[in-house]
Amino acid sequence: MLGASEIQVLIVEKELNSASDIRDWAFRNPVLPVFVSSGLDALIWLGKGNIPDLIMVDSGIEPMDGPDFIKTIKASGFFQDIPVLAFGYPENHHMLANMRQAGAGEHIFLPIKAAFINERLKGFLALSEKFQDIF
Repeated sequence: MLGASEIQVLIVEKELNSASDIRDWAFRNPVLPVFVSSGLDALIWLGKGNIPDLIMVDSGIEPMDGPDFIKTIKASGFFQDIPVLAFGYPENHHMLANMRQAGAGEHIFLPIKAAFINERLKGFLALSEKFQDIF
């Protein structure tokens, strides 16, 4: 059961064992992070009845790439309203643009400090009451 100030965040990140800006952010904020390493693993986790409050997707995931994963969840009537944030390095800017076209509501370039991720999320999630006291 999540605490009143925690939100569950599904983080789809290619390199789960590496230190990352997203991992650093997740452990510095009142969120319950769930890490998976591919879009397919994320779909399996979602298919088990898990419903996160936010999904963060790495532009480098394989074999199902970021745009395909986002299109799949947005096509579902069940998961389509979950906010999606894409992240990746500037050299992947075309993939990030494709992820936005597929339905990601926002994207961030790495590297980025945890405080800046919070600032980006504040604007992106401002309309949702659930997130107002978190960031």
